[in-house]
Amino acid sequence: MRKFLFYVLALSSFLPIAACTSEYNLATRQQETLIYGTQKEVQIGDAVAQQIEEHYQDKIISDIDVNQRLQNILARIVAVCDRKELRYSIKAI
Repeated sequence: MRKFLFYVLALSSFLPIAACTSEYNLATRQQETLIYGTQKEVQIGDAVAQQIEEHYQDKIISDIDVNQRLQNILARIVAVCDRKELRYSIKAI
C-alpha cells in the first residue's frame, strides 16, 4: 500500500482569536512562546502552504478516490477541532 504524506493548510479567517506556538530561540537558547492573532497565523499558513505546493507540485496526487478519502478524514478531524472558524484543506503528496 502506498504511503502518503498529508498536510493541512489553514486558510482564511480574520476573527480576533490569538493562537500560541513555541519555538526554540538559538540566540537565547530557550523555548519561547509566541502569540499570534488569527490573521497572522493564516498568513503564515498560506505562505508555508504555497512553498510546499511549489516544491512538491509534480508529486501532489490528484486521484479522486484518494482525495475523497482525505476529505472524509479531514471532516472528522475538523468536527472535533476547537478552531471551526478556519477553513481547512488537505492534499496528498
